[in-house]
Amino acid sequence: MYQYEYQRGTDGLTIGRTFESVDEFVQHAAGGTYPVSRIKDGSWIGKSFTGWDQVNREAQTIQPREMEIVDGLVAKLMERIEAPMSRRKRRTWKEEGESVSFERILERKDHIWSGHTKANRLAPRSVDIVFEFGGNSDVSTFDLMKKAAMAIALSESLEAAGYGVRLIAHRFCFNCWYSKTKANINSVDNIILKDEGRSLDKVAVVNAMTGWFYRTLAFKARTNLPAEVAGFDMGMGTTRTVINQDTQHVVEDLEASIIIKGSCDLDQIEREAIARLVEMGIMTAAN
Repeated sequence: MYQYEYQRGTDGLTIGRTFESVDEFVQHAAGGTYPVSRIKDGSWIGKSFTGWDQVNREAQTIQPREMEIVDGLVAKLMERIEAPMSRRKRRTWKEEGESVSFERILERKDHIWSGHTKANRLAPRSVDIVFEFGGNSDVSTFDLMKKAAMAIALSESLEAAGYGVRLIAHRFCFNCWYSKTKANINSVDNIILKDEGRSLDKVAVVNAMTGWFYRTLAFKARTNLPAEVAGFDMGMGTTRTVINQDTQHVVEDLEASIIIKGSCDLDQIEREAIARLVEMGIMTAAN
């Protein structure tokens, strides 16, 4: 684990912790003090557990519904994602060319002959994907994992197309630790779910981004307090949307990054992700 500090605008001192894998995050959670009584009511968590051993076992078990969502998004993305460098043909309409379009004749268009030109398309060879994980108490456990589903699908699709990919889960918690005599302190957790050159453990990553994982092991990890907040009280704090400043310790190049944040509506998440892919030259705009 790597720990750092920064001032987040007017929000104040923020302590960030970066974990190199899901396993490291779970090991850190083992040192937390979150009471087992809090994980027995599945109505808010999403699943009911009798103890932490059961939570750890579930984290190694395939989650069919979440996996189906990720696989569906992968299928959509793979239809349009292009390789990092390509020379692709573009259709053009001219006064003379390879073939005539009778449809354009009937429409009385000026240029009725079709031809093709080749154009270089440049896109970054490596991409950092950062997404918000978790959320406030009013977000359903199912909605909690939707941004993660898109991020995981992007990671799998881009790597299959030949890109180097880093996949990072990120959460900013405002007023996570509070004190009557000192200024409150915020927290940031980053989990590197996949590093470039490292294969994606899809089952482990999908499980780690479910709502029930967040409201059990992620809460427990937060109670394993850094020394800087000794004597502070522990709260659940408030989730806030990621900003560029939050990612400076984990993202290597903002221009080559995709940040998934905000809405929990899957259709909107998909639209925004595709728009970013088009902007980066990774995907062509829909006709």
